Amino acid sequence: MSLLDALLLDPAPFNVWIAVRTDGIKGSGTASDPYDGSTRSKFDAVMNSFAAQSNVSLHLGPGEFPTNGFDGTNGWQARPGMKIIGSGMGVTTLKL
Repeated sequence: MSLLDALLLDPAPFNVWIAVRTDGIKGSGTASDPYDGSTRSKFDAVMNSFAAQSNVSLHLGPGEFPTNGFDGTNGWQARPGMKIIGSGMGVTTLKL
């Protein structure tokens, strides 16, 4: 198999942005209009909506993102192919 064939087999990455929003707008998930992840329920709902999505990169903006995580039956959990990318050490916090 050629390198070009191998690259064509990989699905295109899906990028989503999440921020701690204070304007009350839900957002569309783009870099210029990130989803609102300011509360546990909002952040967990966004994360749950991508639980079955493979090859997704979730970009978290600066701030603290509270979450209930996964208790074995409820919540969200990281999946194969999912990348969670923060804004830097000490800048983005995922708080369980």
